[in-house]
Amino acid sequence: MAKQNDTPQLASIAPTRYENIFDVYQTTDGNNYFYYNLSKRVNLEIGSIDPEFLDYYICNGEQPLTTISYRVYNTIDLWWLIVSLNQLNPIQNVPAGTALAFIKPEYIDGVLQIVNS
Repeated sequence: MAKQNDTPQLASIAPTRYENIFDVYQTTDGNNYFYYNLSKRVNLEIGSIDPEFLDYYICNGEQPLTTISYRVYNTIDLWWLIVSLNQLNPIQNVPAGTALAFIKPEYIDGVLQIVNS
């Protein structure tokens, strides 16, 4: 069991990708396929985070989470962090006027280190 970036046979992925939280396994049936154990997830609660680390984004129109992630973090990869923090449905667009909490960009590297460990 290892992370994708620790598995030489697989391509490296950015540290912001959701896949980094999962361990990678390899089948033993002779096909040597790689797969993730998807039972792990990130569960953040706004009340447990110091308000100094948070800011808010208000949707000026219905938006997909990847767009919000790009506007807040300059990458579409951190949609999952916004979902977890705000208890959102990850397959629905966010309605106009919704205020979303997000972790300030200057704290993201530290959060990712904690989440991925």
